[in-house]
Amino acid sequence: MLLIGIFAFIYFPAGTADALPGGLLDGKPMLMSDREKQDYTNAVTDNNPSTGVNMYDYYRSKRLTYEFKENTQITAYQLNGGRNYLYISFLDESGKNLYSVSDGRIVTYGKVILPKVNKVRKIILSSSASDSSVISEFDVWGSVPDNIPPTVPTLSGAMNGKNAVLRWDKSKDADIEGFNVYRDGVRIAQLKDDVQTYSAALTAYDEKHSYTVSAFDTFGNESKPSNAVILALDRPVTENTQEAIGDYLLLKWQKTEGATGYRIYLNGRSIGNVGPTVFEYKITRAMGYIPGAISNKAEARAILADGSVGGGHNPVAPVIELGAGYSVGDAFKAGMEFVKLLNGWVLIALAIVLANMIIAFLYLLNKKYKITQRG
Repeated sequence: MLLIGIFAFIYFPAGTADALPGGLLDGKPMLMSDREKQDYTNAVTDNNPSTGVNMYDYYRSKRLTYEFKENTQITAYQLNGGRNYLYISFLDESGKNLYSVSDGRIVTYGKVILPKVNKVRKIILSSSASDSSVISEFDVWGSVPDNIPPTVPTLSGAMNGKNAVLRWDKSKDADIEGFNVYRDGVRIAQLKDDVQTYSAALTAYDEKHSYTVSAFDTFGNESKPSNAVILALDRPVTENTQEAIGDYLLLKWQKTEGATGYRIYLNGRSIGNVGPTVFEYKITRAMGYIPGAISNKAEARAILADGSVGGGHNPVAPVIELGAGYSVGDAFKAGMEFVKLLNGWVLIALAIVLANMIIAFLYLLNKKYKITQRG
């Protein structure tokens, strides 16, 4: 870290401390301007207590200015001397005021810590038209930035209820200042200090969002975006059970958070609605229930505040499906085993029927082809 010092000495009152050690501006001239003239002087940076600047002389206010060749970070200042209505301003390259001390009574003989002021290109020390202050010393501390962006964070994330929770590792950079959080390329948060988590509330179901995080340091350098994490607010799933009781199917379900009611389904077909405090439903023959049918799958699904419907899960409902690992080859083997069970006369009869069906099909196909050719 480089030490920066700006010094102004013309009048050194008795009993004040010695000048602070010099830095980047030691011996370099500052622009001294008033209403009549502008000129450079190193009297304010020569670290000599016998020189300095009277900020007001014969109805003329004066101003001291120094411009840095590159963006600089300022962290503290000290001003010795002064009486009334002095101002310190820290400006960026465009002349924008980044930070100022303008209470009109800047009189201190100690180091004043500032919030880190980044990208300073100019410092101005000025007085009002009626001030008669004599500055014996003016110093600032800081460093020239490295212009190297921080390490790119590695991002992970998961949904926790309706919140997208993002996490990343602690930064290895000593000058880390914080992190920017982006959703679909738009920054939604700027976090100070070396935090490692952020939670973003989601309200719209099924909308996928891409999250990234970048790190920035005390000099304003920002890393490239992290890897993207895609998260979405899934629709709530209602847990169901069912039981066949005589001529009706009794469906029961658990309460679903956020439900304004429930919609009842039988084999994927909606058959009715109930309120948010009802948690069982009788499905009768009139509603389409067929006792003893191979598949009678019933579900209650939550009706959400936006009018849409959530999902349903019924682990005890009968489902027709192939067993795990069942293939076409297995089906062929099963067919051959079935053929073995048939006697010879049955096989001859089946062969005659199938042969006639094939001949009829070829005849119709040939007839259609000839008619098409004539046309």
